[in-house]
Formats: sequence, C-alpha cells, structure tokens
Amino acid sequence: MSIQMRPFTWEEDFEQVRIFLINLFHKTQSLQNCPPTRFENRKFGPCGKIYQEEEDK
Repeated sequence: MSIQMRPFTWEEDFEQVRIFLINLFHKTQSLQNCPPTRFENRKFGPCGKIYQEEEDK
C-alpha cells in the first residue's frame, strides 16, 4: 500500500473524519473519539472555554 500526502483541506478532509466517526458510532453504538475542539474552533469559531483536565475531578 502506498501512502500519498497532500495539503489538508477543510471541505474534504475534516468532513471525511466526521463522517467516519459517525459511521463508527452507528456500528459500535459507542463514542470512540472526536475531532479535537481546536480543529472545530478553527473552522467554526470558538464554542466555549478550552477543556481543562481539572474539570473531570
């Protein structure tokens, strides 16, 4: 298998990751992982404060 690299594009790559995670959720009925908030914020603007590990304690 060969690996090809190209520049990241929001329209293609970010949406493909989201679709993959949605399909994975439908198959497993559990959340696996989500795109980091920082990527969504770069695309869609800030949607809240940055996650802090202390919030889980």
